[in-house]
Amino acid sequence: MGRLGIVVVQLSVFMLLVAVKAQSSGYYDIQQGADLAGNYSALAYIVNATASPASDSSVYYLVNGVSNTGFWYQLGLAYTPSAYPEFYIIYAVFDPTGDIVYPFGCRCSGVIAMNGISSADRILLDMYFRDGKVHMVAYDMNTRALASANFSAFGATVFTAKTNQTSHTIFINGNGQFLTGPMTEIIAPQGKYSSVPQAYVPYGKYNASAWLFADEFTCSDAQCNGGLPVFYTGTNGSVAPSPAYVLQSNAGQEAYFGDGAFVSQYSPGAPEPQAYSKRITAANATIVRNTVSSVPLINGFEIFLATMAAIVLVVVTIYYAIKRVGGGKNGGEATRPINKHAESFD
Repeated sequence: MGRLGIVVVQLSVFMLLVAVKAQSSGYYDIQQGADLAGNYSALAYIVNATASPASDSSVYYLVNGVSNTGFWYQLGLAYTPSAYPEFYIIYAVFDPTGDIVYPFGCRCSGVIAMNGISSADRILLDMYFRDGKVHMVAYDMNTRALASANFSAFGATVFTAKTNQTSHTIFINGNGQFLTGPMTEIIAPQGKYSSVPQAYVPYGKYNASAWLFADEFTCSDAQCNGGLPVFYTGTNGSVAPSPAYVLQSNAGQEAYFGDGAFVSQYSPGAPEPQAYSKRITAANATIVRNTVSSVPLINGFEIFLATMAAIVLVVVTIYYAIKRVGGGKNGGEATRPINKHAESFD
């Protein structure tokens, strides 16, 4: 099917994203995210394919959705320096207790095979309900490569905010809350979790308030399971800012816009105090989000189909025009029966 084909591969050796990078107790898992208020039948964000500047750090740009039956769906763009390819698509489905139920038989994320993703490609991460399932679709807006996975919705019809209290904790070490919204996660040695700013631009507008959070915990094994919490920071209640609300934490800075856009920035060397010298401001966050500009609500594949339909329409129109002028077997006779019929009324 070429570049527009859909290829899904479920690897039993999943979670190379974490296994490659978290092989000693010196690694840490740090997260920054936004838990959106409201209900959504679909969640879609555009991100840039952005590498981690640290050679021993992996970074994951994730879109999350907690269904109204309590299952947590996650789709993301991952970057691991030592992997091939370095950029790849991941997914996972958690049950209400926090156990991964998809992919099967592995407490790890799945990997979706997708044609090569290059640095700075714009990637659409889209999750939506259809036919009793949650569809998780990744689309490279530069190459038009497409990949997808899907799993049962368990009767759910919307993604919803898991949080309903003024302060909360996100899923940490098998306990706490899930989230509905964007999240950046990085696995790195202590003091090396740096990254360039990443913006999540909504494919549309959500016009939602959100709870912002940042947290960190240690990695006790190759899959970064069973670690101990290091810190947690969150907003005391949801925020609906204009133009942006900035949360400062030990991990760095993050900003949230009222239309659902989110910007994360890990500070080099955090949580050392000098890391705060590169703070994100509301103005800087606006600049970052503009680097991942949203596009009209028609993607490249739809443009391709529309172009082909237009070509077919032109060909058919020309065909019938020639047929009418040329007239069939006797050429030029096609209009004569009408003239004869008209003459009968004289």
